[in-house]
This record gives sequence, structure tokens and C-alpha cells, in this order.
Amino acid sequence: MIEIIEAAERFRNKVNDHDYGARLANEPAKWSQLCAAMDSLTDTAMGILAFSMLPPTENKGELYLRTYGLLQCMTAQQSAILCAAKALGLGHLLVDRLEAIREMRDATIGHAPSKTRGTLRGSFGIVQSSLTAYGFKWYPFDFERYKAGGWPRTEVFPDLLKEQEEAVYDAIEELIAGMG
Repeated sequence: MIEIIEAAERFRNKVNDHDYGARLANEPAKWSQLCAAMDSLTDTAMGILAFSMLPPTENKGELYLRTYGLLQCMTAQQSAILCAAKALGLGHLLVDRLEAIREMRDATIGHAPSKTRGTLRGSFGIVQSSLTAYGFKWYPFDFERYKAGGWPRTEVFPDLLKEQEEAVYDAIEELIAGMG
């Protein structure tokens, strides 16, 4: 995540040194959105970095709090990229690389009692006994779907974080390049 923080600073410097600040001064909503997105990129990277340095625990309550916090930070970071791109008029940058993380987050912690949007619909949950400092398993509550195969699914935090970091770093570089 250090690379994300450094890339976010380069992005912020480019915004401040470029004519975008002057141009967006006439569009305060877009300027505010861009500033908030830049702050969020750094803030979420610091939160994710802090998560990766926590000592392991077996306390289920703490594990849930860590898991929910990590997944929320990851999706907030993705949203920051999307908002920055929108404010700069650059379009959608994350494509499908991170959609699976958003879908899993929404299914497991976002709106788990009844997910009605996206490709995964229904009710899902984290297998409490599988929850560790390194990941978890999750499944649908629909037994027919479960029997159809592919469940439970396993999420490994280091793998998720690597995928997130690579995609977000690339997206920040695209933001910088798109500014000219």
C-alpha cells in the first residue's frame, strides 16, 4: 500500500500543478468530489496498510470488525478512483478487475440479508468458524444454489490485497496519464 500512497501523492501533485484546479474552480461540486477522492485514496491506503500490520487474533468479534473494516476500505478506495475519474471526465478506470471484490463485499457484509443488485443475488454469509486473520469462507443461504457447486468460496486477504493494490495503482497511473 506504500506504492498506492506514493502514487496518490503524485496524482495530487499533478492536480495541483495542472490547470485542473483552475478549470474545476468553476465547478465546485466536481472540485469537491476530486479533493474528497484524493483524500480517500490516501486514507484508505493507510487503513489497509494498518490492517496488514495487525498481529493475528482469534477473537471472533475483533476478526469480524477487521474483516468488515478491510472490505469497506477496499470498496471505498475503488469508489475514490471512480469518483476522481468522473470529476476529471476520464471515464471508468477499474473495469472488471475489482468487480469480484465489490460483489463479494456487498454479498457478505454490505447488504447480506438480501442482495438484489449485481450478478450475485440472494442472501449470503461468512462461515464464522472459517474466519481468521488471513481470510474466510462464505456461502449462499439458498441450499439449492449451494448444492449446485462452487460453494463455499474462500477469500484470502493477502491475495485480495495484492489484486486490489495492483489494480488501484494502475488506475491512479491512468488518472495521471489521462490528465496530459
